[in-house]
Amino acid sequence: NALLNAKDFNPQSIVATAPVDLINGQIKANGFAKPNQQLINFDAINLTGRLANQANPETIQLTGKSTAAVIFNDANAGGAFKGFAV
Repeated sequence: NALLNAKDFNPQSIVATAPVDLINGQIKANGFAKPNQQLINFDAINLTGRLANQANPETIQLTGKSTAAVIFNDANAGGAFKGFAV
């Protein structure tokens, strides 16, 4: 299990073109592995953000649940990243 808390996080510090410049909130998640896959369940998403580069910045909210899968080639093929699904 994991709990990710965001307090005054600016995603533009990582990717300059990110559409938001402030994120607050949290994500609760857990995951497990299958052969050549990592599966992540986002059990509770509750994030608030501010749209960047606006004269009157708008606040947006992202809430809900989701699942993500990261897929890798098998070890015989080098085990490299193959794809993902949400």
